[in-house]
Parts: sequence; C-alpha cells; structure tokens
Amino acid sequence: MTLDALNGKLEKHDMNRIRGIYSVTVPGAVDGWFEVLEKYGTMTMAEVLEPAIHYAEHGFPVSPIIADAWRSLENNEESSTRETWLLDGERAPRAGEVFRNPDLADTYRLLGKEGRDAFYRGSIAKKIVDYSDAHDGFL
Repeated sequence: MTLDALNGKLEKHDMNRIRGIYSVTVPGAVDGWFEVLEKYGTMTMAEVLEPAIHYAEHGFPVSPIIADAWRSLENNEESSTRETWLLDGERAPRAGEVFRNPDLADTYRLLGKEGRDAFYRGSIAKKIVDYSDAHDGFL
C-alpha cells in the first residue's frame, strides 16, 4: 500500500477519535512475550498462559471499572467488536457478571502449542489478515 492510498483511507476519519481497524499497530507484544520468557523465564509459554486460558474459557466476574469502560461499546457499530465484548452482541456485562472469551482461550492455546509462528505466520496471522481485508484494513 502506498502512502497516498493510506491517506485516502484515513482522510474520512477523525484521527483524534480513531477506533477499529485503523487503530491497529505493529503487533510486537507476542514476540516480546516469547523473548522475555526465553531470556528470563523458567516456564513454558503454555504454562504461563494456563491461568489466562482458564479465565478466558471459564470466565471471570467483571469489575465495576471494566463494566463502565465496556458500556461504551454498546454504541459501537462494528459487529466484530459487539460479538466479542458484548453479551449476545447487545449489552456490556454489568459489574459482577461473568464474562467469557473462548476465542482468546483458543488463541492462547495455539501460542502455547505452536509458539510465536502461530501468531506471525500461522493460523492466527491468517485470521488477522482476513479480518483486516474484510474491514478495509491495510495490513
């Protein structure tokens, strides 16, 4: 993609309030996790991610501050945002309600099993690119 094409996509957006596909940054966190773990860790990535997988799969009670933050998503028009973060795609979980994110659990399982390549070259990378393409992104 050229700079002109990118600017053309972005010119219709208020860059002070940009959300969604155009707020995506370079995904370096996953590689950073592996680098730190390889250099300083005593556990495997699967072991490190095990508690996060548990809570993503089985759920956790939403705190009041997170419930307030997620309530703003009720007005979000992007279907994927609504499907991921809102109960039945309609309303944000209220404080104390249990929230589950099985897709995140699956992603973490793949990272634990296949390593960073699952994210940067494998099935997770493909899903990210497919999502970006479907939403007029620029990956």
